[in-house]
Amino acid sequence: MSDTDNLYQSPQTDVNAVNPLAPTGRITETMIFYLKGASPWLQFLGILGFIVAGGTSFGGLVFIIAGFLGDTIFSRMLTDQFDTGYTTGLVSGISLLMGVFIILAGVISFFPARFTYNFGRKIKSFLQNNAERELELAFKNNKSLWKFIGIVTIIYLAFMPVMVIVSVIAAISSIL
Repeated sequence: MSDTDNLYQSPQTDVNAVNPLAPTGRITETMIFYLKGASPWLQFLGILGFIVAGGTSFGGLVFIIAGFLGDTIFSRMLTDQFDTGYTTGLVSGISLLMGVFIILAGVISFFPARFTYNFGRKIKSFLQNNAERELELAFKNNKSLWKFIGIVTIIYLAFMPVMVIVSVIAAISSIL
């Protein structure tokens, strides 16, 4: 290193240098074999995810309906056993709140199912048409799937301390 070198200068790259990470555009037979084997499973899991998302949302709707009907149905059952004035409203409120959260979970679970299904469908389309654009779209859906799962995981981890604090407060208040 000479005395004239600037230690704080940004690193310079040679524009004409070959990038070893640049794709070569070559897809091997082994890659195609694995893509062909993965495509039906990805589509199957995507369809199964759609069914689960729909069933979860339907279950949430059932909870909401039960919450609205709770004042009439549960009032007779609970009044005989617990004879408290606020029990029916509490059951209805909890049922409504759970219904909203369950529907939200169903809506959230729709997106990974969509990305998974599209990933498998685009791979299948690539294998049938040999169009590189389809393979690019397949991997775009794969990226979107993992990005979505990462964001949901970060949100989940952020809410965990809040849920622990709320649970501790609820436990302490039930004791007192």
